[in-house]
Amino acid sequence: MSFCPDALQRIKNVAYKEESLIPLFEYYNHCIPSGKVIYKYSPPDTKARFYLICGVGITKIHFIGDNSIPALDDETFSKSVNPTAAIGIEFPFTRQYQLISLLTELQWKSFKLKSHSVSPVTFNKYNYTFAMNYLKFNAALQ
Repeated sequence: MSFCPDALQRIKNVAYKEESLIPLFEYYNHCIPSGKVIYKYSPPDTKARFYLICGVGITKIHFIGDNSIPALDDETFSKSVNPTAAIGIEFPFTRQYQLISLLTELQWKSFKLKSHSVSPVTFNKYNYTFAMNYLKFNAALQ
């Protein structure tokens, strides 16, 4: 700014609106001794970004079939409310100005469903449990 003292005075009196700032920038650019505007380039952030997702999953199951396993068709299973989580990493591609990135995540889910019943004929007790732990890897180009 030392080579263009008039620009300092104009800065003090300018309104911070586009139509007021554009003439100020043009005036300042013409004050530069070489007549050439010098821009500083800042490379885009290329660091990978990590994230964590946590939530709750609700699972309900009901068997419908051709009575091949009538004991399961008639059962009412409890709802399962269990945690779900994922960790991920996003790798931005700097040559595309971070418009494109590789997104990867590892996701875990689980559930446990139970049913208890008594046979009306034999009075035998039956306990059914269906449980699952699910680990999934996702990769996407975003």
